[in-house]
Amino acid sequence: MGGPTDEGIFRRLWRGRLPLWDAFWTYYVLGQVLAYFIGTCIAAESSPLFAEEHAVLPMILFGMIAPIPYQVIAGVAVWRSASGRGVLGLLARLIVVVQLAAMIFVFGGLVYAAVQGQFSV
Repeated sequence: MGGPTDEGIFRRLWRGRLPLWDAFWTYYVLGQVLAYFIGTCIAAESSPLFAEEHAVLPMILFGMIAPIPYQVIAGVAVWRSASGRGVLGLLARLIVVVQLAAMIFVFGGLVYAAVQGQFSV
């Protein structure tokens, strides 16, 4: 006793000890959809608390930034679970890299728009 089967699900996920399909579809895809959905719901509910000219602030904070830690954890989990899985592992890693690049692109655009004064936060 006391072997790897005693590990919790999140420790196994983080260490890449879950099957690739489970890490990818359950935690990476479904988990991120839920994280962004919850963040967007919180943002929508908290928007009336802000002045009209700052209504975009909760959407950026809760809908886009708050889920990022989960996205990073899920991405690392998929990356590690993909090790030695052949073509499917390479495709899973490619998806993680493409999504990371897209996230950097989106946030770069938000920062650029804020600096240019296209919206006020």
